[in-house]
Amino acid sequence: MALLGLTVLGRVSSALLTSAVILSLGSSMPASWGAGALLHPSRRPLTTPRPKGARDVTIDSDGLKLKGWLFRRPGPRRGTVIYLHGSADNRESGVYIAERFVAHGFDALAYDSRAHGESEGSACTYGYFEKHDLSRALDRLQSQPIVVLGVSLGAAVALQAAAKGRRSAGTSA
Repeated sequence: MALLGLTVLGRVSSALLTSAVILSLGSSMPASWGAGALLHPSRRPLTTPRPKGARDVTIDSDGLKLKGWLFRRPGPRRGTVIYLHGSADNRESGVYIAERFVAHGFDALAYDSRAHGESEGSACTYGYFEKHDLSRALDRLQSQPIVVLGVSLGAAVALQAAAKGRRSAGTSA
C-alpha cells in the first residue's frame, strides 16, 4: 500500500514539474511573438462568390487597395450602410446584413479591412490607419445619409472615425 502511495505521489510530482516547465517557457517567450499575432491576424479567405446584386469595388487608401462589395438598391434609396467586420474576418460576414438593408431601401458597402480578406496590407493597426480607410470609403459613396455599422475591430474603427469627424449620420458599434 505504501508503494502505491509513492507511485501516485511520483505521478503528481511529475505532472507539477511538467506544468511548471511549460508555464516558465510560456512566460519567457519574446513579447514580439504576441505583438506579431495581434498586428498580423490570420487572413480568412473568401469562401463564396460575389453575392447576387453586389458589385466589386476597390478603395484606394494610403497606397493600398481594399477590396469590397457594393450592394445597390434599385430605385429610390434611403441612404447607405457601411459594414465593418471584426479581426481575422472578411466582408463575407456582412452579406446577410447588407441584403437585409438593401431589402429596406438602403445601399450597403462591405469591404475587407487592411491586412484582411482580399485587401492589401500586412498589419492591422486597430483603427490607427483603418479610420482613414473608412474615410476613403465614405468619399466614394453618393447615397446619403450614411450609417456605419461595426463589429469588434470594425466597431473600434467606426468609433474612432466618429470621434474624428461627423461624416456619417450615425455609428453603431
